[in-house]
Amino acid sequence: MRMDPENSNSDFEHIYISEALEKLSSDAELGLSHSEAHKRLEKYGENIVEEKARNPVLRFLFNFWALFHG
Repeated sequence: MRMDPENSNSDFEHIYISEALEKLSSDAELGLSHSEAHKRLEKYGENIVEEKARNPVLRFLFNFWALFHG
């Protein structure tokens, strides 16, 4: 997901929750409106975290290691 420079994380560290919700066009009780959610989906894409493929040998070795050092 691309970050919107207007809403960087550092901006939200020092403001009240109500201000953050206003900046994000959101509501504490209801969340995003359907139209706002659709706009963000179009602008930023789906909120998906892709998993990296793991090497099966390394995964096996890690599990074996965890038995003795867990």
